[in-house]
Amino acid sequence: FYITTVNEKISDTYTSKALDFIRGWVTSKRSNFLEDGERACDANGNEKQYKIFGNISVLYIDVIATVLKEVLEKAGFNIRRIASDFKEIGLIECSDGIRTQYVTTLEGKSVRVYRFSVEKYDTLYN
Repeated sequence: FYITTVNEKISDTYTSKALDFIRGWVTSKRSNFLEDGERACDANGNEKQYKIFGNISVLYIDVIATVLKEVLEKAGFNIRRIASDFKEIGLIECSDGIRTQYVTTLEGKSVRVYRFSVEKYDTLYN
């Protein structure tokens, strides 16, 4: 059932295009993401200073909600529709099961993010 639902939803051109866009954007902006909660360091061991877009860990890709909303809207996507579709297929995790966002801590601050499951994210491309 899960695979059928995912395939039906992902075959929806709009949702598929949005996921492809997000995947490309995260890849191109990877240097703006923390790695397991830590900033990257330069050759001298000093933390690099850059605008944070989220965090990438083994299990999750967290993208700050306001950042993703802005990027998707500029690209012509409706964040509410996409987030709803992603939640329905289990691609994003939610804090309370109702909303489409997850509350986490980045550099000591509580922020709302869209939390993508790396396992499900990768499954859609294999």
